[in-house]
Amino acid sequence: GNWLFDYATNYSNTKPIEYYYTVPLNLLSGIKVPGHMQLQGYDTPKYVNTQYPWDGLENIKPPEIPEKFNPVGTYVKAFDMSLDKLDKVIITFEGVESAYAVWLNNEFIGYKEDTFTTGSFDITSQIKDKDNRLVVQVFKWCSGSWLEDQDFFRFSGIFRDVFIASVSESHAVDMKISSKLINDYKDGELLVKLDHLDRNNKKFIVKLYEFDREFKNGMGSRIVYEEINSNVLDTSVKIENINAWSAETPNLYTAHFTLMNKAGKVLHRERQKFGFRTVETRPNDGLYVNGRRVTVRGVNRHSFRPETGRTLSNAKNIED
Repeated sequence: GNWLFDYATNYSNTKPIEYYYTVPLNLLSGIKVPGHMQLQGYDTPKYVNTQYPWDGLENIKPPEIPEKFNPVGTYVKAFDMSLDKLDKVIITFEGVESAYAVWLNNEFIGYKEDTFTTGSFDITSQIKDKDNRLVVQVFKWCSGSWLEDQDFFRFSGIFRDVFIASVSESHAVDMKISSKLINDYKDGELLVKLDHLDRNNKKFIVKLYEFDREFKNGMGSRIVYEEINSNVLDTSVKIENINAWSAETPNLYTAHFTLMNKAGKVLHRERQKFGFRTVETRPNDGLYVNGRRVTVRGVNRHSFRPETGRTLSNAKNIED
């Protein structure tokens, strides 16, 4: 939606953060989130291929950053807290170009670089039920810009979604699912790794569903129903007569993971869809999927629209 916004051509021209906690909000401009500054009237888009965007303008070396012209956008969002609070409250930024610092209710929360990965911050102690004020200062170039240089348009801003979620003290923080076909591509093997916080007295339950129906074998018993008492879930399950995934038959399964304490209370649930497939290359014989040779025809799709840059709606992704 609409956030309030203040623009500066470089960091030395920015206002103190305290200013954004005292200024009447109607004195600030507006900007749409998610979106780029350069497509909403601040700075201009710049396409660069084989050079850095500051070449010829400032003489700097890694990991230095431009100081004369390095636009900074300060975003301000006032909001109330309508979420049922559990043990922790987390704010997540799904993409900010190229670096940003975060304050909530005039307390510094954290800083992050890396444009295209998610950043999450614990705001449990700063969040209030009413009258929260979030300030996010976004820097166009940072030390990470030396590594993110490539042939595309240069933008800056909060260009992906921002959301707040409440989680229990014990919750999954990392999950990896991999699957492959075995026994001449007839059967499947599911490998699951899941890590979590607060590793005391925990139990995992893993269930597997096919087409959102609980998957059972010919005897009618569950093929995958495992209770695992461990600090970290790391397990593999072999399943007979699998329905493999391919481009022509995109069969999907759904894995359900439940994290419980020793008393049986549910702490966290996750669900992940996936397919069983094996992709391999054979020397001098090309690419094989599930044991069958395939020829790939494809395109190089940049996440980009002329109207909105790298901010894409689901409808535009489907249209592409």
